[in-house]
Amino acid sequence: MADLSADIDIQLSEWGIDATYKNSAGDAKAIKVIHDEQMYDPAQIYDATVANSKTQVHAKSDDVSDADNRATLIIGTTTYKVVDVKKDGTGLTTLTLSLD
Repeated sequence: MADLSADIDIQLSEWGIDATYKNSAGDAKAIKVIHDEQMYDPAQIYDATVANSKTQVHAKSDDVSDADNRATLIIGTTTYKVVDVKKDGTGLTTLTLSLD
């Protein structure tokens, strides 16, 4: 796949928010992310009776290259645990987050 790092930099500078990424070793750094709160139809999630949401952020892959399920992300005053990492092969990584 094509490396779209330059395009990703532009998107993050225009629409990104500040976050602090901390890897599993405890090393922290300031990064930009695009926050994405997705709502899901309750009928599609185990017949739940209330709507559910999934918090995700999109980050430059170079900034979170060592992300795993022991990493954390701080946005504002909220600390999230990384529960899933998906690299798209173009320089963008999606981190699924949890408050747990």
